[in-house]
Amino acid sequence: MEKIQSFSLALEYLKQQEILVSFQKGNKVLYCMKKEKIQVQSKNAAYVLTIEDFQELFEKEVFYLYEPKDSGFEISKEKDEEYYGWYHK
Repeated sequence: MEKIQSFSLALEYLKQQEILVSFQKGNKVLYCMKKEKIQVQSKNAAYVLTIEDFQELFEKEVFYLYEPKDSGFEISKEKDEEYYGWYHK
């Protein structure tokens, strides 16, 4: 995960529809922006904040760009076509 170097950069990433993550007391907290509001979600809580409230509460927080784990699952078009080609014969 890429560490975000400043709060203003974190806000820019949120405005670009990126998901941010922080770690508070060992718990992962996710942040995203929808309709000019910041949605905050963790295992124990979920709430929506204005940008001003978000800045007031989280200005000193360390954020990282969220990178979802690769499940390793990928649909192969060739195998898919082969399978359905046999299925319909």
